[in-house]
Amino acid sequence: MRNGLAAETSGNSSAGNTVLYLHFVKNPVMHGRFLDGMRRFARTAGWNVVPLQIDGLSQDQIRDFARKNGAIGYVRDSGWPKEMRRELPLSALRLPVVFEDPRESVLDRHVGAVFSDNAAIAKAAFRELSAGHPPSYAAVGYWDHTQRWGVERIAAFRSFCAEAGFDCPVFRQSRREPAEKRMKRLEKWVAALPEHVAVFCANDFTAIETAIALRSRHRPVPKSATVVGVDGSPERDDIVRSPVPISSVNVNFESAGFHAARLLAEEIAARAAGARPAARTAVFGPLMVERRESTHGRGRRERFILEAAETIRREACNGLTAAALAARFPVSRKHFERRFREAIGHSVLDEILNVRLESVMAYLLRRDVAIDAIAGLCGFGSEIELRRLFRRRFGMSMTSWRARNST
Repeated sequence: MRNGLAAETSGNSSAGNTVLYLHFVKNPVMHGRFLDGMRRFARTAGWNVVPLQIDGLSQDQIRDFARKNGAIGYVRDSGWPKEMRRELPLSALRLPVVFEDPRESVLDRHVGAVFSDNAAIAKAAFRELSAGHPPSYAAVGYWDHTQRWGVERIAAFRSFCAEAGFDCPVFRQSRREPAEKRMKRLEKWVAALPEHVAVFCANDFTAIETAIALRSRHRPVPKSATVVGVDGSPERDDIVRSPVPISSVNVNFESAGFHAARLLAEEIAARAAGARPAARTAVFGPLMVERRESTHGRGRRERFILEAAETIRREACNGLTAAALAARFPVSRKHFERRFREAIGHSVLDEILNVRLESVMAYLLRRDVAIDAIAGLCGFGSEIELRRLFRRRFGMSMTSWRARNST
């Protein structure tokens, strides 16, 4: 790990404009998209974003890394175990910080945080599972109960089941239970579930374990049970190879990274002005459901929708239009627009405008960018068009928004 630390440090130093993303373990899907979002904001702020996996590093090494890279702030993810949180407490780096989906309450500490919309995530999973009209539902919680997202997702899913008139038994896990013992309990639990049950799992790791348990009891997925996880990365080789590709709620980590960086900019500005930072928050939700074999026959699996959403994130501010985007895929525009709305929840044009408005807010946080220049920077045809849309969306002018949100 120390060699990796040196490699990441070299060539990344950019004193005075570097922000860090500190994560405990590496998740290529989640962290990659989160970093994409941070870097999208960084382009408007003139920052250099540097990731660092802290597993195996001491507090002094992390401090040295921050100093050598000229860090002005950092974002930390939620995957830190208790011993690491003690080793590197909130005040250790003495820099502005934003939390990504924190397990502990941080709102009373005057720091920023981005939270996953776990009710919306559970709703997307319920919609996917209910498409097959299953006779019963069940849920499998995450083993670490200190992770707030796991508890909230299961609670929300059970409420959706109750609204539809179904009970929803839950397999509850313990942090102190050895993995081998947990799997034996899980195998016994799934064996007792009704035939054709629909199972929601708090994340993809849990979904893969559930699929393995079902197979061990000769209950093939999706013939005997359908399964949905969360995170959009169920086939990661660093977890375990699933016996069947798992359908998964793809969480909008790119948006999470963008808004984490935006909140960090507000923290940095407040400190520079000598003000006490407010406890600012933002919410990120599901992007779409990645349909795979575990819900076979329960909807279409058109991956081009995810590719389209990622293209919008990259190119919305470069004048991208809905018609030009649809033309990139081998389907009719009507088919493309309909499938996009079904998967994402709103139109292609709305998604383009959402991404452009995110960039508008990023530029408004910068006092060195004139308001009349922002329309051109964010892909709008005219300043008048942007001003009208902004007032309609936020209920105030861009000038008022800047005065309220930037120091």
